[in-house]
Amino acid sequence: MRLKKTYHFLMRIFFSFMVEFYIVVIGAEILMSLLIILVDSKSSSSGMDFSSMILMFVVGMSCFKNPFRFLTGNGISRKTFLTATVLTGISAAGILLVIDTVNTLILKALPFFSREYVNVFETAFGTELIGINILKYIAFNLSGYLCTFVMGYFIASLNHRMTTKVKVAVYGGGPVLIAFVLPMLTSRFGTIGFNPFQTLGGSILTELIIMAVFGFAAWRLVSRASLSAN
Repeated sequence: MRLKKTYHFLMRIFFSFMVEFYIVVIGAEILMSLLIILVDSKSSSSGMDFSSMILMFVVGMSCFKNPFRFLTGNGISRKTFLTATVLTGISAAGILLVIDTVNTLILKALPFFSREYVNVFETAFGTELIGINILKYIAFNLSGYLCTFVMGYFIASLNHRMTTKVKVAVYGGGPVLIAFVLPMLTSRFGTIGFNPFQTLGGSILTELIIMAVFGFAAWRLVSRASLSAN
Protein backbone atom coordinates (compact mmCIF):
# COMPACT_ATOMS: atom_id res chain seq x y z
CA MET A 1 0.00 0.00 0.00
CA ARG A 2 2.81 2.42 0.85
CA LEU A 3 4.61 1.56 -2.37
CA LYS A 4 1.46 2.28 -4.37
CA LYS A 5 0.90 5.64 -2.67
CA THR A 6 4.55 6.61 -3.10
CA TYR A 7 4.43 5.62 -6.77
CA HIS A 8 1.26 7.69 -7.33
CA PHE A 9 2.88 10.65 -5.57
CA LEU A 10 5.92 10.55 -7.87
CA MET A 11 3.81 9.97 -10.97
CA ARG A 12 1.86 13.15 -10.21
CA ILE A 13 5.15 15.02 -10.44
CA PHE A 14 5.77 13.48 -13.85
CA PHE A 15 2.27 14.25 -15.14
CA SER A 16 2.51 17.88 -14.05
CA PHE A 17 5.66 18.28 -16.17
CA MET A 18 4.27 16.19 -19.03
CA VAL A 19 1.12 18.28 -19.48
CA GLU A 20 3.08 21.53 -19.71
CA PHE A 21 5.62 19.90 -22.01
CA TYR A 22 3.11 18.63 -24.55
CA ILE A 23 1.13 21.87 -24.57
CA VAL A 24 4.29 23.66 -25.71
CA VAL A 25 5.50 20.95 -28.12
CA ILE A 26 2.17 20.28 -29.81
CA GLY A 27 1.53 24.02 -30.07
CA ALA A 28 4.89 24.41 -31.80
CA GLU A 29 4.10 21.55 -34.20
CA ILE A 30 0.74 23.08 -35.12
CA LEU A 31 2.41 26.44 -35.76
CA MET A 32 5.10 24.79 -37.88
CA SER A 33 2.47 22.93 -39.91
CA LEU A 34 0.58 26.14 -40.59
CA LEU A 35 3.78 27.87 -41.71
CA ILE A 36 4.61 25.04 -44.09
CA ILE A 37 1.08 24.90 -45.56
CA LEU A 38 0.23 28.60 -45.75
CA VAL A 39 3.54 30.28 -46.57
CA ASP A 40 5.54 27.34 -47.95
CA SER A 41 8.13 27.73 -45.24
CA LYS A 42 11.32 25.64 -45.52
CA SER A 43 11.73 25.53 -41.76
CA SER A 44 12.36 22.19 -40.10
CA SER A 45 11.08 20.83 -36.82
CA SER A 46 13.01 18.56 -34.48
CA GLY A 47 11.25 15.48 -33.19
CA MET A 48 9.88 15.07 -29.70
CA ASP A 49 12.47 12.47 -28.77
CA PHE A 50 15.30 14.85 -27.85
CA SER A 51 12.91 17.14 -25.96
CA SER A 52 11.52 14.10 -24.15
CA MET A 53 15.02 13.12 -23.03
CA ILE A 54 15.41 16.56 -21.51
CA LEU A 55 11.99 16.17 -19.86
CA MET A 56 13.01 12.79 -18.40
CA PHE A 57 16.19 14.39 -17.03
CA VAL A 58 14.15 17.11 -15.32
CA VAL A 59 11.65 14.58 -13.96
CA GLY A 60 14.53 12.48 -12.62
CA MET A 61 15.90 15.48 -10.75
CA SER A 62 12.46 16.47 -9.46
CA CYS A 63 11.75 12.98 -8.11
CA PHE A 64 14.39 13.25 -5.43
CA LYS A 65 14.87 16.28 -3.19
CA ASN A 66 11.42 17.40 -2.00
CA PRO A 67 9.74 13.98 -2.44
CA PHE A 68 12.56 12.31 -0.49
CA ARG A 69 12.31 14.71 2.43
CA PHE A 70 8.51 14.65 2.47
CA LEU A 71 8.00 10.91 2.06
CA THR A 72 10.77 9.65 4.32
CA GLY A 73 9.74 12.24 6.88
CA ASN A 74 6.28 10.65 6.85
CA GLY A 75 7.42 7.09 7.48
CA ILE A 76 8.18 5.85 3.96
CA SER A 77 11.28 3.65 3.95
CA ARG A 78 14.16 4.37 1.58
CA LYS A 79 13.68 0.97 -0.04
CA THR A 80 10.05 1.80 -0.82
CA PHE A 81 11.03 5.25 -2.06
CA LEU A 82 13.71 3.86 -4.38
CA THR A 83 11.42 1.12 -5.69
CA ALA A 84 8.69 3.66 -6.44
CA THR A 85 11.27 5.85 -8.19
CA VAL A 86 12.33 2.98 -10.46
CA LEU A 87 8.67 2.24 -11.30
CA THR A 88 8.07 5.92 -11.99
CA GLY A 89 11.03 6.13 -14.35
CA ILE A 90 9.91 3.04 -16.29
CA SER A 91 6.29 4.21 -16.44
CA ALA A 92 7.22 7.74 -17.51
CA ALA A 93 9.57 6.42 -20.22
CA GLY A 94 6.85 4.07 -21.48
CA ILE A 95 4.21 6.81 -21.64
CA LEU A 96 6.50 9.23 -23.46
CA LEU A 97 7.64 6.49 -25.81
CA VAL A 98 4.09 5.65 -26.89
CA ILE A 99 3.09 9.29 -27.38
CA ASP A 100 6.30 10.26 -29.18
CA THR A 101 6.25 7.21 -31.47
CA VAL A 102 2.62 7.76 -32.50
CA ASN A 103 3.23 11.47 -32.99
CA THR A 104 6.35 10.86 -35.09
CA LEU A 105 4.69 8.24 -37.32
CA ILE A 106 1.70 10.52 -37.94
CA LEU A 107 3.85 13.52 -38.85
CA LYS A 108 6.19 11.43 -41.01
CA ALA A 109 3.12 10.20 -42.91
CA LEU A 110 2.03 13.75 -43.78
CA PRO A 111 3.39 14.63 -47.24
CA PHE A 112 3.89 18.29 -46.40
CA PHE A 113 5.68 17.58 -43.11
CA SER A 114 7.65 14.35 -43.56
CA ARG A 115 10.87 15.94 -44.87
CA GLU A 116 10.80 18.81 -42.37
CA TYR A 117 10.37 16.58 -39.30
CA VAL A 118 13.78 15.50 -38.00
CA ASN A 119 14.30 13.02 -35.16
CA VAL A 120 17.44 11.89 -33.33
CA PHE A 121 17.30 8.29 -34.57
CA GLU A 122 17.22 9.14 -38.28
CA THR A 123 19.86 11.84 -37.84
CA ALA A 124 22.23 9.59 -35.87
CA PHE A 125 22.02 6.50 -38.07
CA GLY A 126 21.09 7.97 -41.45
CA THR A 127 18.09 5.71 -41.96
CA GLU A 128 14.39 6.22 -42.61
CA LEU A 129 11.74 5.38 -40.05
CA ILE A 130 10.09 2.49 -41.90
CA GLY A 131 9.65 -1.25 -41.32
CA ILE A 132 11.98 -2.82 -38.76
CA ASN A 133 13.55 0.57 -38.15
CA ILE A 134 10.46 1.56 -36.18
CA LEU A 135 11.30 -1.12 -33.59
CA LYS A 136 14.91 0.07 -33.54
CA TYR A 137 13.64 3.62 -33.04
CA ILE A 138 11.56 2.47 -30.07
CA ALA A 139 14.50 0.62 -28.47
CA PHE A 140 16.82 3.57 -29.05
CA ASN A 141 14.44 6.10 -27.50
CA LEU A 142 13.49 3.87 -24.56
CA SER A 143 17.11 3.44 -23.52
CA GLY A 144 17.70 7.17 -23.98
CA TYR A 145 14.70 8.14 -21.86
CA LEU A 146 15.66 5.80 -19.03
CA CYS A 147 19.30 6.86 -19.17
CA THR A 148 18.53 10.57 -18.86
CA PHE A 149 16.06 9.89 -16.03
CA VAL A 150 18.72 8.02 -14.05
CA MET A 151 21.32 10.71 -14.69
CA GLY A 152 18.94 13.43 -13.53
CA TYR A 153 18.12 11.45 -10.39
CA PHE A 154 21.82 10.86 -9.69
CA ILE A 155 22.68 14.55 -10.03
CA ALA A 156 19.83 15.51 -7.67
CA SER A 157 20.90 12.94 -5.08
CA LEU A 158 24.55 14.00 -5.40
CA ASN A 159 23.61 17.65 -5.06
CA HIS A 160 21.77 16.78 -1.83
CA ARG A 161 25.03 15.51 -0.30
CA MET A 162 27.37 18.27 -1.50
CA THR A 163 28.44 21.19 0.65
CA THR A 164 28.12 24.73 -0.65
CA LYS A 165 31.84 24.91 -1.50
CA VAL A 166 31.71 21.66 -3.45
CA LYS A 167 28.62 22.85 -5.34
CA VAL A 168 30.42 26.05 -6.35
CA ALA A 169 33.43 24.02 -7.51
CA VAL A 170 31.33 21.54 -9.48
CA TYR A 171 28.88 23.97 -11.08
CA GLY A 172 31.55 26.58 -11.70
CA GLY A 173 34.28 24.20 -12.84
CA GLY A 174 32.05 21.86 -14.86
CA PRO A 175 31.19 24.33 -17.66
CA VAL A 176 34.84 25.45 -17.80
CA LEU A 177 35.98 21.84 -18.12
CA ILE A 178 33.53 21.13 -20.94
CA ALA A 179 34.00 24.41 -22.79
CA PHE A 180 37.77 24.83 -22.54
CA VAL A 181 39.71 21.94 -21.00
CA LEU A 182 38.23 19.04 -23.00
CA PRO A 183 38.64 20.77 -26.40
CA MET A 184 42.26 21.58 -25.50
CA LEU A 185 42.97 17.96 -24.56
CA THR A 186 41.27 16.74 -27.73
CA SER A 187 43.35 19.00 -29.95
CA ARG A 188 46.52 18.08 -28.06
CA PHE A 189 46.15 14.31 -27.85
CA GLY A 190 43.52 13.60 -30.50
CA THR A 191 40.27 11.71 -30.13
CA ILE A 192 39.85 8.02 -29.41
CA GLY A 193 39.29 5.85 -32.43
CA PHE A 194 36.28 3.99 -31.00
CA ASN A 195 32.89 5.66 -30.84
CA PRO A 196 30.29 3.45 -29.08
CA PHE A 197 27.44 5.61 -30.42
CA GLN A 198 28.16 4.85 -34.07
CA THR A 199 25.85 1.82 -34.05
CA LEU A 200 22.42 1.21 -32.53
CA GLY A 201 23.67 -1.71 -30.45
CA GLY A 202 26.64 0.29 -29.22
CA SER A 203 24.41 3.22 -28.29
CA ILE A 204 21.94 1.08 -26.33
CA LEU A 205 24.70 -0.90 -24.60
CA THR A 206 26.52 2.30 -23.62
CA GLU A 207 23.33 3.81 -22.22
CA LEU A 208 22.60 0.62 -20.25
CA ILE A 209 26.10 0.77 -18.75
CA ILE A 210 25.60 4.45 -17.88
CA MET A 211 22.26 3.58 -16.25
CA ALA A 212 23.84 0.80 -14.21
CA VAL A 213 26.75 2.94 -13.01
CA PHE A 214 24.78 6.07 -12.17
CA GLY A 215 21.83 4.07 -10.88
CA PHE A 216 24.05 2.22 -8.42
CA ALA A 217 25.71 5.47 -7.37
CA ALA A 218 22.31 7.11 -6.83
CA TRP A 219 21.13 4.12 -4.79
CA ARG A 220 24.17 4.42 -2.53
CA LEU A 221 23.68 8.16 -2.13
CA VAL A 222 19.97 7.86 -1.29
CA SER A 223 20.62 5.01 1.12
CA ARG A 224 22.89 7.28 3.14
CA ALA A 225 21.18 10.62 2.56
CA SER A 226 20.03 12.68 5.51
CA LEU A 227 16.70 14.48 5.58
CA SER A 228 18.39 17.86 5.88
CA ALA A 229 20.04 19.02 2.67
CA ASN A 230 23.34 20.89 2.67
